[in-house]
Formats: sequence, C-alpha cells, structure tokens
Amino acid sequence: MMNGPKQEQEKTEEMVSSIIGHIGVSIARLDFKAKRISQAANSPILLELNDRNTRNLFLKKRKEAGVLKMEKCGYSGKNSVYFNEYLTRAKQELFT
Repeated sequence: MMNGPKQEQEKTEEMVSSIIGHIGVSIARLDFKAKRISQAANSPILLELNDRNTRNLFLKKRKEAGVLKMEKCGYSGKNSVYFNEYLTRAKQELFT
C-alpha cells in the first residue's frame, strides 16, 4: 500500500510506475496492479506485485532510497510517499 494525494484525471498505474522508477526498480507494467482503495481524495493506493521476489527487491530498494517526496517524482504536493505491506489480520497477528 502507498499513500499519495489524488491527482486530477489520475492514471494510477502510470503514477505508481513513475514512482517505482524513482526508487530505482524496473518493474514491467504487466507485473503489478495498482488502484485506489476508495474514491476519497487521499485514499491509499493498493499496489499488488505478481511475485514474491519482485516484492522483496522493491521493498529493499525502497528502504535504501530513503525519503521520497511526491514533487521529486513530478507530482504536485510536498507529501512523502510511504509504502507498507498489506497483510491480512491473521498474518498481522503472526508478526506481532
């Protein structure tokens, strides 16, 4: 899951692809799905990667990249971009 302000006439997968590129990971458009959880202005974006290795590489590179701002990626807003793993309640309990 990631945050980010909703853009006018937003193309969610293009925005996510651009942000992924700024992190330094090359992920083909066919290897992920991205959509807003709701129609609310600042609702989180659910990013679903097709395989575990891609997810692990992405999370590693994201951590190495440090703080990432929306404006650095070419989008309006000074918000930072955050990524969190989306876990079911049962899986969350395993890790707590």
